[in-house]
Amino acid sequence: MTELKKKAEKASGKASEQDLRARLQQLEALQREDPMTNPVRMIALDILKGATGKAGSFEIHLGKLLQGITARSFDARAKSLANYIGPLDIAENSDRLTRFFNTLAEEKKQSGGFDAFRDHLNQPALGLVFTAHPTFGLRRDLRRALCELAANETVGGAPLDKAAVESRLKMAHDLPHGPDPAITLDLEHDQAEEAIAAAQIAMRRIMEIVLSVAAEHFPDQWRSLIPKPMSIASWVGYDLDGRSDIGWLQILQKRSTVRARQLNRYLTRIVALADGVPLDDPGRDSLAAAQRAIEDASALATHEAGLFAEASSDDATSIKQLVARLAEGDSRRVTDPAVLVDLLSEAVDTIADAGMAQSVSALRAEIAMLGFGTAHVHVRLNASQIHNAVARAIGMEGTPEDPGTRRRYMGQLTSELSAVKPVSINFRSVLMEQTTARSLFMTVRLIQTYMDSTTPLRFLIAESDTAFTVLSALYFAKLFDVEKTAQISPLFETPIALEKGADIIAELLENPDYRNYVQEQGRLCIQTGFSDAGRYLGQLAASLAVERLHIKLARLLEKRGIKDIEVLIFDTHGESMGRGAHPGGLKERFAYLGSPKSRSVFKAAGIPLKQEISFQGGDGYCFFATPKLALGTLGQMVEHAMTPAPESVDDPFYQDPDHTLDFFLTITRFNEQLMADRDFASLIGSFGVNMVPKMGSRTVKRAHEAARGIDRESMSQIRAISQNAILHQLGWLANTAGGTGAAIHRNLGWFIDMHAKSPRLRQMMAMAQAATNVGSVDALMAYARTFDPSFWLARAQTAEPSPQRDRLRALSRILDNHRRFERMSRICRRLIQDHIDFVEGMAVVDAKDRPPAALPDSQVDLKLLHAIRLAAMQRLFLLSTNIPRFAPRLDFTREDVVNQILNLEVKAAVGELREMFPATSEFEEVTGFGGEATYTTEAATNYAREHERLFDPMEALYDIILRTSAAIAYHTGAHG
Repeated sequence: MTELKKKAEKASGKASEQDLRARLQQLEALQREDPMTNPVRMIALDILKGATGKAGSFEIHLGKLLQGITARSFDARAKSLANYIGPLDIAENSDRLTRFFNTLAEEKKQSGGFDAFRDHLNQPALGLVFTAHPTFGLRRDLRRALCELAANETVGGAPLDKAAVESRLKMAHDLPHGPDPAITLDLEHDQAEEAIAAAQIAMRRIMEIVLSVAAEHFPDQWRSLIPKPMSIASWVGYDLDGRSDIGWLQILQKRSTVRARQLNRYLTRIVALADGVPLDDPGRDSLAAAQRAIEDASALATHEAGLFAEASSDDATSIKQLVARLAEGDSRRVTDPAVLVDLLSEAVDTIADAGMAQSVSALRAEIAMLGFGTAHVHVRLNASQIHNAVARAIGMEGTPEDPGTRRRYMGQLTSELSAVKPVSINFRSVLMEQTTARSLFMTVRLIQTYMDSTTPLRFLIAESDTAFTVLSALYFAKLFDVEKTAQISPLFETPIALEKGADIIAELLENPDYRNYVQEQGRLCIQTGFSDAGRYLGQLAASLAVERLHIKLARLLEKRGIKDIEVLIFDTHGESMGRGAHPGGLKERFAYLGSPKSRSVFKAAGIPLKQEISFQGGDGYCFFATPKLALGTLGQMVEHAMTPAPESVDDPFYQDPDHTLDFFLTITRFNEQLMADRDFASLIGSFGVNMVPKMGSRTVKRAHEAARGIDRESMSQIRAISQNAILHQLGWLANTAGGTGAAIHRNLGWFIDMHAKSPRLRQMMAMAQAATNVGSVDALMAYARTFDPSFWLARAQTAEPSPQRDRLRALSRILDNHRRFERMSRICRRLIQDHIDFVEGMAVVDAKDRPPAALPDSQVDLKLLHAIRLAAMQRLFLLSTNIPRFAPRLDFTREDVVNQILNLEVKAAVGELREMFPATSEFEEVTGFGGEATYTTEAATNYAREHERLFDPMEALYDIILRTSAAIAYHTGAHG
């Protein structure tokens, strides 16, 4: 045995982190000598050697070990967030934006003067959308502390001194890392509103810069400028796709709340402005008139928000009372923001002081952009809900995709659409409505009537694979008289929708009602997604599919001669690589979502393009947690969107379509086969859904799937976000890096040449490389080996004769019956084969990507985190063999409990065990029952020992498993 191997095999007992780090480096070196060595698995075994002594001591030691690494990972995540955004200094970013808009003004002076400058700024080329997917993986106070460390300022903008920094780092050391105990829709909405408020402040600063530049370059004309450099929207509280827990009244309650909140902000602003206007200023009276109008609107909005909050959709009498009290404000209610904009325009035109006029103009622009809400509203549902609602109107019994009836259904729908007349509705109408889609359209009508009649509202439809779906939505928009404000937007995310998306739009444009609709709105809206697309196609192939859809749409409209409308593309993505967030920084992220090539095609076609980008859940809100973060993020977004697209893109990536397409089809085939492989489903579904805590108010399953149990061998039963989170936690980001090795290996020569010449290919491969860097095939195999009966049997073979050996053998027999490991090992081997091809290919094109001789500190931390979790899992599995035997209860057996533990359904299992084996007896009194009894019934037995030595440790170990998820997410950069 070599000296290296002797050192590597020293037992560690309850080893310190420093010991484990040194041991891991030894094992990494040993692996190059003995390839069968798995450093992650060996470290987990070393940690397990400390599982002796007093009950609970091992769990305490393991928790402390985890907490130390987690706190360091937390600090590293704060630094990486700051680096990802770029320069954060407010003055530096303001100066950069000033230079940017000065350059823009100079260019427009040469090409069209003030009119060209105004037109460029009046039509936002960028939209920011806050969404709430289940990615609230970090408790609110810790996330705030992380963001404050990143920006070196509080959420209010005060700088952090040394003591403040240390207090936040202490929080990371002291507090458990994970989500808030109970994540409700209200909690998500509150956090989204915090992010929106910060975004508004940053946006206001940008508009003030724009107006200052305009005043300098166009001193006689700038007062007519109402800049809209961007838009802000949110679907938090309004997204019904995949959930049935949001009713029409909840939507109205939240919408009325944000209406009142925003009007109060306008009021605060105008009061401060009015105080600064001299008494003799000619614009003072106009500003006072605007102030009175905002005061009245704010007071009524606050009152009506209270009325909506008190109402109950379960009580018709409550709704009647709501309607009666709302009617009292009918004569005073303002629903068109243009009323306030016009009053402020009078003030802007007449205020003498240019600086004060600019401030009033910024308020005017904000009202014009946001309307009566903190952000524009995006409502969302899925295509099946639309189909269910329209079925009665056209006599549809099957599905619109059925080839035998498709033409008939489409013909009937077209006839109904051309003949439909608007109907009137009231609160009883929506109260009585049973279909979700009709109810939602009526809710939009009530928003239009009582809150904001002119600000556009996006109507997103998930799973839109046919023109029938969009036309059905248009039918309801016309029926309920919201077609002027409701922007119907199909989501193209599935492979078939991305492939057929342009054809679907072409079919829609053949319909005169749809064509009139988009021409009257001046906008054609679509949504593309990177979540489901990423997991079914692979993230890199999905990005190409989305880009191709962009290009095909531009060319379709050009061919049809349609240039008088704007195309709005909402590119929804997550904050992780597996869901479309490029790890190279904000600029790379924006260019990845909306490539220079696709933007250039729209420009060449003469079609205005607006791109909307999502920031999802807790992860996404970090970008707007403090003033520095918000301005740094929005400033880069605005610069990206307002920088003219290139006239053309000279990238060989697009000039060799045969090889390029073959490369990405190889990735697609790999991922399609992976998704269809029951071995992959076994790896993900066996215990993965329970490796991560609940991170949002939305369930893991869609509402229409809730009645059916999760099929652990069907990937379609697990949401894209959950699957992505599980891959992070298993140590291999398969939907980001998967298939790239196969694609490189298939045509290595072409890849080497193209990688050297193509910025677009390098951008995509950087995503795969980053995913590989935070992955570990050792961790992946170690998780699989946990289910290997031979692993446990080998441990039994080397153990001394003891109850411990018997438990090891028992666990081996249990796992032998499951036969999970065979499936897991097969799919792991497949992923590793692809990884080998990827590493070989990247090593050729870029020598620095070759594995280093020693692991970087971040990768050491990541592998230790996996080892800690593995130790907790293996200890948990072994403890499950100690569960006392009991008679079956309602077909619930001891084997069922053990299987729950192996699936990491620990809370449910231990809950059952605590009920069956209570810590204290119900019969504590022993006298007064008729003499002394020497027999003690089982029901009077005290199971405190089982609680202390078995049930409590099981729950503590599972808590460690879940807490590890947060620590790993700091390294991968996102929670799902």
